[in-house]
Amino acid sequence: MFIWCILPGIFILFLASLCLMTGFKRGIDEKNTENAAVKLGCIRGIDGEYRGREFSIHAGDEIRIGRNGRENDLVLDSYGIEKKHCVIVYEENTEKYLVENVSERGVCRLASGILLKKEESAVLEEGDLIDLGESQIFQVGERKVDENHIR
Repeated sequence: MFIWCILPGIFILFLASLCLMTGFKRGIDEKNTENAAVKLGCIRGIDGEYRGREFSIHAGDEIRIGRNGRENDLVLDSYGIEKKHCVIVYEENTEKYLVENVSERGVCRLASGILLKKEESAVLEEGDLIDLGESQIFQVGERKVDENHIR
């Protein structure tokens, strides 16, 4: 009687370990991640609440910026920032960034002079600046800027 209680458990453990070993091993062999370079984007706070802080962004991921702490990755509590203000996505293959204004009334000003209104987006290159609200400035990419020449 004792063997009939243990036998199903042993069989389940055997099947689980077999599945893990073959599936896991196959995944490592196919990916071969040992020498793969991981490219990360960067968003840097130039002025405002996040001044001097840098945030990495993986390819295809998005960073949401706004006032609402539950719906955003970077929370800003300043005049002119909406609950959901903008979304920034890093595109690894082009090494560019896509910024989209998702606010109802707020605008995103780009250093190039472009004002993004609701549901408008733009492609940014390394070093480009995004001006949100009255005093929040972010830069995308790895290039540092001379903070004396922002405004």
